[in-house]
Amino acid sequence: MTLHHKETGYIMTVNYSEIAEALKIPEKHIPLLIGSFINESVTIFEQLSEAIASQDYEKIGLHAHSLKGSAANLRLTPISDLALTMEQAGKAADTSYDYEGNYSELKALVDSIPQP
Repeated sequence: MTLHHKETGYIMTVNYSEIAEALKIPEKHIPLLIGSFINESVTIFEQLSEAIASQDYEKIGLHAHSLKGSAANLRLTPISDLALTMEQAGKAADTSYDYEGNYSELKALVDSIPQP
């Protein structure tokens, strides 16, 4: 399935067979993994929001790293790419990075994934 997020312009493909092949698991398990990713991201986004609000760059890097890794495993490249930029900015304590704007973009991308 291909998702096009109108606000960000990102196009994301969720290809169950490609994910299953990469993870070397049966395709029937992919909806469970996608659902788990969506559910776990709720907590990560809450923690990320708190870290951004308090300008805790170490925690921003940590939570963005968690999101990046999970998204990369599921081949959700637009999410993992954007989370990587936030992770790097957080680890560098980059005060010029648009944490809130990119948080909103990340959240919108995850929210655009249909629940399996």
